[in-house]
Amino acid sequence: MGGAARCLSENLERAVEALCRGGVVALPTDTCYGLAGDALREDTVMRVLRVKGRSGKRPPAVFVPDLDAGSRLGVLTRDARAMATDILPGSYTLLLPAHAETPRWLISPEGLVGIRWTDFPTVATLLDATGLLLTATSANRTGAPPPYDVTALAEAIPLGQVDWVIDSNCGGLPPSTVIDFGTEPPTIRRSASAGPPGVA
Repeated sequence: MGGAARCLSENLERAVEALCRGGVVALPTDTCYGLAGDALREDTVMRVLRVKGRSGKRPPAVFVPDLDAGSRLGVLTRDARAMATDILPGSYTLLLPAHAETPRWLISPEGLVGIRWTDFPTVATLLDATGLLLTATSANRTGAPPPYDVTALAEAIPLGQVDWVIDSNCGGLPPSTVIDFGTEPPTIRRSASAGPPGVA
């Protein structure tokens, strides 16, 4: 556990403890409430997907603390890194060709892994305090609207299925823009806006 954990509020300390023992935490993100767990533990990721009612064929993206951490999961070419540096940290999910050693439960049928780098305080603090890579997926059943406050969260998922809920404000942005770097040129798979320049 990172040294930052000693300075956290009790709310965040409880979240750190849950995450470090393989638990699942509902947390505010730059967009909506999300479900976070240790992305490198298969059992934890499967729990996250069960809460969402999603199969393992659609793995969650992963919150990373920086691009170097993201590049350890997926291939970030020089051009891709340059584009990513222009738009991150921010509300984007990058789909990267997975490395051979990337955990299989994080890889889509197309061979891609999704990474998210945001400077939203709650997410950044938990990444630093735990030293983990965390799942980055909305806290709702698949196909249902994402929750933006605790009241909506309680209606979206059974709270008894998560180990801790961080009651705080979300950033309120639309769902992240998803950019597929497995194509040339990169392709926007989901757009929350017009998307960054230079992306088809």
